[in-house]
Amino acid sequence: MLTNQTDGPLAKMKRNATRDLRFLLFVLIINVGNVFSLTRRHGLVEVRPALLALVLVMVAFVAWNMITQLRVVRQLQQDTGAVYQHLRTQIQRIRQLMHWRRWAGGVFLVGLITIIFYSQRSQLWSTVLASVNWRTVALIVLVAAALWVLFWVGEYKQQRRYGQYLDQLETALRELQSPQ
Repeated sequence: MLTNQTDGPLAKMKRNATRDLRFLLFVLIINVGNVFSLTRRHGLVEVRPALLALVLVMVAFVAWNMITQLRVVRQLQQDTGAVYQHLRTQIQRIRQLMHWRRWAGGVFLVGLITIIFYSQRSQLWSTVLASVNWRTVALIVLVAAALWVLFWVGEYKQQRRYGQYLDQLETALRELQSPQ
């Protein structure tokens, strides 16, 4: 029933996962280029390896997460005898992958902020000891707010790409469970 629909939730989730995976190579190239450009432009060459490692680890995690999610969606499309248990298990796995991606995004942001503060530590301490530079404080608050907004926009898009289809599958799962 769900596996043969070309416009059903599984087909849409598979298309979204495949498109996201193709987009990942572009994201990798852009992020590595950004690391080199920003560290050279702002004189952060000393933290370039740490920043590059953080970006590469994050992209590797996202790639693993996307490949696993695509594999789970493909497994959902396979016909098995125990449809109810199969659907329930795979839906839980996809939700868990989405949860891990959220946590990884938060860890990435904390790591990025830590590296930036570490690279600017002498300038920050001299500013704090001399007097409070409100421009710097405002910039830090603005950057933190922008990162928070970006994080939640990503969450919204993730929910829109996969969450509604998982909800449809869970509705079908409840229909399978209810006695007829």
